[in-house]
Amino acid sequence: MSESPSKLGTGLAWLGLIMMTTLVMIRTMVEHDAFPMWVSDPFVFSPPVIGLTPIKALILNLGVVLSCCTVLIGLFLRKEHFGTIAAILMTLGVAVIGYHGFNTFESIAEGSNLLAIIAVLYVASCAHKIGGAQQLIAAITLGFVVLLVVMGAYEMFVIHPNTIANYETTRDSFLAARGWTPGSFEALAYERRLHQAEPIAWFGLTNVFASFAGAGAAGLLTLGWTLRKTDRLSTVYLLAGLVAMGGLLMTGAKGGIGAFGLGIGLTAAAMLFSRNKLDGRAIAAMCGLVILGVIIRGLIGERLGELSLLFRSQYMVGSMKMFFENPLFGVGPGAFQEQYMIVKPALSPEDVASAHSIGFDLIAMLGIGGLALFAMLISIICRIRPQTVQTESTPTELLFERRQLVQITMLIIAIASVISIRFGSPAMDINLLMIQVLASGAWGGLAYLLIRKEGIEASLRWAMFSAAAVLSIHAMIEVTASWMVSGMLWALVIGNACTSVGGSLGTLKLKAHPRHVLGVVILAMLSSSAVFGLRLPSLAKWEQQLTLASRFGVNIAFQRQRPNELRSVKLDQLEFDGRTSAIEHLVEAAKIRPTHMPTRIAATHQMLWKASVLEHTNQHEMAVVQWEIAFELLEENIEHSTGAAGYYWLGSMWSGRAKLFPDDPMRDVWLRHAQNAWVLAVDRSPLNPQLALNLMNLAIERGLGDDISMWAHRALKLHEQSRLDPLRGLGDSDLMRVRRYAR
Repeated sequence: MSESPSKLGTGLAWLGLIMMTTLVMIRTMVEHDAFPMWVSDPFVFSPPVIGLTPIKALILNLGVVLSCCTVLIGLFLRKEHFGTIAAILMTLGVAVIGYHGFNTFESIAEGSNLLAIIAVLYVASCAHKIGGAQQLIAAITLGFVVLLVVMGAYEMFVIHPNTIANYETTRDSFLAARGWTPGSFEALAYERRLHQAEPIAWFGLTNVFASFAGAGAAGLLTLGWTLRKTDRLSTVYLLAGLVAMGGLLMTGAKGGIGAFGLGIGLTAAAMLFSRNKLDGRAIAAMCGLVILGVIIRGLIGERLGELSLLFRSQYMVGSMKMFFENPLFGVGPGAFQEQYMIVKPALSPEDVASAHSIGFDLIAMLGIGGLALFAMLISIICRIRPQTVQTESTPTELLFERRQLVQITMLIIAIASVISIRFGSPAMDINLLMIQVLASGAWGGLAYLLIRKEGIEASLRWAMFSAAAVLSIHAMIEVTASWMVSGMLWALVIGNACTSVGGSLGTLKLKAHPRHVLGVVILAMLSSSAVFGLRLPSLAKWEQQLTLASRFGVNIAFQRQRPNELRSVKLDQLEFDGRTSAIEHLVEAAKIRPTHMPTRIAATHQMLWKASVLEHTNQHEMAVVQWEIAFELLEENIEHSTGAAGYYWLGSMWSGRAKLFPDDPMRDVWLRHAQNAWVLAVDRSPLNPQLALNLMNLAIERGLGDDISMWAHRALKLHEQSRLDPLRGLGDSDLMRVRRYAR
């Protein structure tokens, strides 16, 4: 580093770091809404939007990347040294993300999020170059676990019972709004998860909550232990660590508890064998052993009763199939679930959207780019140092006084808390609001103690080592690292634990010219950001049309909830007019985002409702026209969708039309169209027993003897293969029919 680092560079680095950390905490404390206003039918059930919609999420993601670039530009002006290997790996992975963003509209959300995660990981690994930055990030992230645990406990013991009671009251309308029938797989699966009392905070997944509860517990307990003889506040840190451990135990997540045990064990070993300087290479080795253990569990198969690791081994197998089929660029961000339905092992009952392992997620989505990014992650983990070591880069003197660092920390926490409450307020009562305010205060209080204290840098380094160990290990068997809400925080904690620059690659050692290394990384990040930024106008227009379409439904849903005597006498006409207007906006939304199948399905749902009303009011010709428009809209661009949902719904539409008009001379043609659609759905979801059952029933209606037997045998075989999750199989009555025709 230069003896006289540029003050401008230091200022830019701090500006970017503050922006990045603030945005990461906002992303962590706000839910994600991938299909705003239309995840259910707003004319029946209109829940408020309390998460980041796609356009807001994209803007936030791009803001994170730009703030990361600001940090790097600041370090560039200071002529900092950077590892060449990490820069090359970073550039390759980011370029592949940008490639998918350019080629596929549907990679926008996942792709921009992944780009932001990687940017945070890379930049946070440089925080040790900025005096005071590591302590600030550690204070914010370690203190955050207190907020999580309080929110999680309130969810389990207050919100969950109320949610169950409310669901039982509105069950029929709730299921109808989502197009689910009582007793269907979707309804039963939802109810199974709903009745599990688990803390999730804003993540939506208990295991992700467990990742941060375990990491926070490990970090705070380690911090308290190392300061027990020198700091009277060590008891506070130990108590906070026990609170975090209580949050971990609330989840009952075996993987999270195991990762906590391994992480705290590695920390204890590093302390015990301090002369051997046990460091991040031990964490990386443990990650490898965990992956090896999952692979071995997969080889054992069904001989053990444990299923979670068996399922994860199946995800890994599916991921490797995706990689070998698409080795250069992978299947793309956001396409994992659709591809997994095609390549998953026969006994895998789940259609997951992630490999539940960051390495396998990356290689499946990005091919060689994913390999590069996983290698970069491992290199960062290996550079985590719990002890003070002599490095080639030493942080500069503090740009801010301690008082100013405290103020910055409190400001970041306040901004993130206020924005989180603002987004969640439509679904908050006064009790939840007060709980979150108090919990945010506890977060700020603990962070205040950690940032105002001088001379605890060595203990914080041990705490970050322990927390990063837990998060790294758990990321090998869980979605935390790639999940939309949690990935950036995960990257921030792991990167912040890094305390040295990366290595160089032989003759490509570029310490004398840091611009050659850093300039390429900055250019790659900005180029990929620009690719996603070009999607902003289209995405904004798509979301605007969804919003306009849903507005017609809110009043109707409100009227339906009122007593009969208080409902509008013109409710039927208002609903008909509202759905007609909603159709127009949904069709426009489908034109803007032509490959987004949920938009087309939502539009056709409204069209079929309208056709039904027209038929019942003896307007048969107009009803037929509405049917034809619905089919035309759904079939347009359907071949560009790799998932089964579009073809499944198309077959259901043709089959439904045949049932509604049993005497129509075109009935057999409609059934043939249904058969063709479901066969194409089978190609995209070959292990779905329900599809085989539908085709068997269709063959019975059409009198196709050979097809009846073929699909009955297939349905029976797939039902038997779903034994690891009985909900995925056939119901008792359907199973009896299948066995009868399979003889």
